[in-house]
Amino acid sequence: MKKRLDVDFDKAFRYIEAVYNGRNPYLEFIERNIAYLEHVIETGEWPALRRSPPCFTVNDNPVSKANALVNQRILALRGSPVLSEASA
Repeated sequence: MKKRLDVDFDKAFRYIEAVYNGRNPYLEFIERNIAYLEHVIETGEWPALRRSPPCFTVNDNPVSKANALVNQRILALRGSPVLSEASA
């Protein structure tokens, strides 16, 4: 996420800081959503997302399998600087 904001969008997200006296509600909102999503993934509380999109796969239990894959990926990224910065 940080590379995309810094490089692809040339740090344009920082312009809002002038309006909010140095605060950046845009980044705060992103960080809050990432933390909430991490909580949902770690606890498996998928109904907390307040929606149940259809899931079409060849797996017998697609949500459970997807949850396991996402959990594995989150654990692998725990040491990643990008994830650490986003949740800090």
